[in-house]
Amino acid sequence: MNDILKELGYTSLGSRLKRIGELLQAQTADLMEDIGTTGTAVPQNPALAALARHGPMSVSALSKSLGQSQPGVTRMTNALKTAGLVAAVPCKKDKRISLLALTDSGSALVSRLQADHWPAVTRAVTNACADLQGDLLQQLEQLETTLLSKPLAKRQETSWSFQAPALPAFAINGKASAPPAFRRAIWSALTTRQRVFSLGEGTALRFDPEIGAFAATKDDRPESLAALSALLRTRSGPVMLLQADEIALPDDLTAEKTATGVLLIKRRSVTVHRKDFKIQPLGDTDHADMLALAELTKPGPFFRRTPELGTFWGLRIDGQLAAMAGERLKLEGHTEVSGVCTHPDHRGKGLAKLLSARVAETIEARGEVPFLHAYADNEGAIKLYQNLGFDILTPVNVAVVNSRDTAPVL
Repeated sequence: MNDILKELGYTSLGSRLKRIGELLQAQTADLMEDIGTTGTAVPQNPALAALARHGPMSVSALSKSLGQSQPGVTRMTNALKTAGLVAAVPCKKDKRISLLALTDSGSALVSRLQADHWPAVTRAVTNACADLQGDLLQQLEQLETTLLSKPLAKRQETSWSFQAPALPAFAINGKASAPPAFRRAIWSALTTRQRVFSLGEGTALRFDPEIGAFAATKDDRPESLAALSALLRTRSGPVMLLQADEIALPDDLTAEKTATGVLLIKRRSVTVHRKDFKIQPLGDTDHADMLALAELTKPGPFFRRTPELGTFWGLRIDGQLAAMAGERLKLEGHTEVSGVCTHPDHRGKGLAKLLSARVAETIEARGEVPFLHAYADNEGAIKLYQNLGFDILTPVNVAVVNSRDTAPVL
């Protein structure tokens, strides 16, 4: 069948451009989905970008900025309000006038889009347009052919790769930073809500060894590092340090292992499709199975009394504990999702996603904000958490530390 729009040439240019625009939007949506679900439609991105760039705007001003009709922009922003990404705020000059502004969740999403999605789309489209030649109609024909033969999502191997250490921390007023409590999250936990589990004095603390292996110093002053050394001499080591700040060690301590991770915080509401699995809280009678599953799957430091840190959820299949997840660090107003693991016999069923979502829901039901940690090279886990509404807040440094006189000779 003949392509009527192509045959009509400039007579049907508007319809031809609309067709190509719809193709580009559909393929952009597929590419962005591959990188990580955002919970927004592609046509909404320019509105988010405009509000991020210009600050609070009226519907009329936003409509002019986008070059779109006011009724259409109104419908779009109503959808963004429902998603919790945009809210109405009073105009500072005239309180009677209502403006549109990004919420905290909207700002976090834009930061993520700017870091990952939009650059990937730009590079993929640039790649698709690289060899276009001739007049406008010839270039349009070439572009359609190129997109149909190799969609944008298949161009992302050269347009996007996850490199967590290079990502900026959460942007506040255009400057990269992380809230002070998250610079040293372990220290924040051990000096506030989880003080009952702490050992040590002054400027160096650690969790009770039966609870966890994490330790932290208040800062990098010589007296703080000396206190950490003393802590490891008097308490069983090694310990794990986990912080956004660079890790400094005194001469009598050594790092047996180092790595880079990321700290993610839940900023977006995401609907998780439930499956026919019975998720239930885990208690004392489940401890043996929890320890066995943790020993098998190595989700991170997990000891006999680790379940005392918070609520743990699990599900059983044919009587076997197939997967679990729970709570670990507790900061003021925030609780960490942790201990996420699945038995090898039951992987590929989406159990980790279901349990992570349940733990996050439990935390949010208390009026707190969930956060979590992941190794920077664990792209699968990071994508899973992003699909659950978490965004990267900051890179973190990880080190397993021991006294030199007790460390093994390598």
